[in-house]
This record gives sequence, structure tokens and C-alpha cells, in this order.
Amino acid sequence: MAPIAGYWGEPTSTLDWCEENYIVTQYIAEFWNTLSNLAMIVPSFAGLYYAFRNNLERRFMLCFISLALVGCGSWNFHMTLLYEMQLFDELPMLWGSLMLVYALVSHLYESMERSALRNALLKLSLIAYGVICTVIYLSFKTPILFQVAYGVLVTLMLYYDIAVVRTKQCSVRIFYSAVFFYYCGFGLWCIDNFACEWLRGLRTDTLPAVLSPLTQLHAWWHFMAGYGAYLHILFCAHSRSLHRNGGSEPLTVRFTWYTGIVLDRLKGPEEQLSKLPAKKEQ
Repeated sequence: MAPIAGYWGEPTSTLDWCEENYIVTQYIAEFWNTLSNLAMIVPSFAGLYYAFRNNLERRFMLCFISLALVGCGSWNFHMTLLYEMQLFDELPMLWGSLMLVYALVSHLYESMERSALRNALLKLSLIAYGVICTVIYLSFKTPILFQVAYGVLVTLMLYYDIAVVRTKQCSVRIFYSAVFFYYCGFGLWCIDNFACEWLRGLRTDTLPAVLSPLTQLHAWWHFMAGYGAYLHILFCAHSRSLHRNGGSEPLTVRFTWYTGIVLDRLKGPEEQLSKLPAKKEQ
């Protein structure tokens, strides 16, 4: 069946993903790629709520806000396929990653916080990276430029995550879960990009219509990478809490039906919180 006319008009974005446009409804260009952003939006707001509830440092609140902006921006991008909404998706990814890099580096190297000069240089370096990448990307409008800039930050985050696992108190379970979700999602993103024609043929010629949403691998990327990013923030916040509190009322891990795991403080014996084992400092 040919796609119906789209409410948002012709796409102006520099990217158009593998999901066929306006198949489900005329009001959403990529229906499943849009809906899947709930996997980013819901956990990030839950994380922000618990960050306020437990008086976490502002850096983690900003990380959750950044992730929520990515989810909302991605929702609008895939709903409209407009260039302005594409920027609303991509630029928060860049700046939110910079915020998490700052949280990891300042946690890993205590001298960054003891020295006002070093802390300022770290902030200025990250801001300069963000500004330079943003200006270049807006000037040339080439997706690969953004993907390289973002990929550098993801690689840095993984490096610093591993350093935290090796040198700080932390929950290795959260770390491995975050890595599993994010990089499995990245693998699906690659398949969606490089095997698009095969996936479209699978949807139209082989699978029954009720199963075709399962082949929307970019939507699965949203789900897995979005939740993996949420877990990365939890990993850093949990390790930071263990380090700063010295084991005195640290953040603990409990499960909720709406977002999986959250970080909360042990308020009393009536609250049944699941404590994950922490790796001792070496």
C-alpha cells in the first residue's frame, strides 16, 4: 500500500530512516521510531524525580534533563522529519554527553574538584568542544560530522566508566547492564542502516503485518540505547554516592514497574530496597 499524504509535508531533515513514512497515520512520519522514545522520556523523568527527592548533585539532574530533551527531540524529529526537529534531537545528545563526561571525570579525578582552576579548565574544554562541533555541524549540515563528534564522546564515556569500575566503589551490575543495553542498541542501529532494503522486504513480503513492528530496528535502538544511557547516569550517580557518603546511607537500587531500576535512599526498615553489591576501592 502506498504511503498516505503526510501532515508535516515533505521531509526537510538530512536523514530519513528505514521505517516507511506515514504508513500508520498521516500525523506521524515514522510511527514506531516516534513511539519508542518513551523508553528515554519515562526513565529520565523518573530519574529526575528521584534525583530531587534524594538531593543529588545538580550535575545528575542536568544529565536526566538532557536525556529527557533527547527523547522529546527525537519524538518530534521522527514525527515530522523536519530539519529543525532533527537538531532538537541531535544537539541535546551532544551536550548531554558532555555533561555526563564532566560528571565522570570530576568523580574519577578528585583533583578536578579540589582545584577551582582545574575544574574551570575542564568545564571550558568541554564547552569549547561542544561549541566547535555545533558550529561546524550547523555550517555543513553533514550527519557524519555529528556522528563522529558524538562517537568520540561515547568512547570517552566508556573509557571513564571502565576507570570508575577499576578504581572506585560502584555497582558493576549497573555498569554491565548499561553497556549491554547501549551497545546492543548500537548494533541494531547499524543493521537498520546497512540492511534497510532487506528489512523492508521482510516487512512487505515475508512477515505478517502484526510482526512487522519487530523489524523496526531504529525503534529498538531508541529503546535499548535510551535505557542504556539512563543506566549510565545511574551508574555514575550511585558510585558518586558511595564515594561521598563513605557507606553512610548511600543510594540503593530498587525496582519499579514503570522504569525498571531507580536510585533511592534507604529511609527505614519498612522500605524493601534491593542493594546491589558494590566493588570496593582498590
